[in-house]
Amino acid sequence: MTYQPHPAKLEYERKLLSDPRIQEAIEELTGVIRDRYPGATFEVGMAMDSSGVQVLVTVDVEDTDEVEVLFRSQLLDMQSREGLLLDVITVPPIERTREMLQQRREAAAARS
Repeated sequence: MTYQPHPAKLEYERKLLSDPRIQEAIEELTGVIRDRYPGATFEVGMAMDSSGVQVLVTVDVEDTDEVEVLFRSQLLDMQSREGLLLDVITVPPIERTREMLQQRREAAAARS
């Protein structure tokens, strides 16, 4: 049997994704990121728990905290003052993640 989301859930998600305030906030935040990291890519969708809209930012940096510094206070302001159900998550590309894991394995092996 295939899982079929409840029609009310689908309608909620559709409304949230098409909310002009959410769309404007996404444009604003991705613009800030794109200005500093032009190679960043963005995927917009619903959070896994359907609690709001999520923007997944893939950016090729060693530490994604440096990217989050660009928009964190702005996002918190949007969430608290405007009540926007929006979150932004930054991740490195899978290739960088693989490299970092390999480096950790090699460092652990060298200590053994």
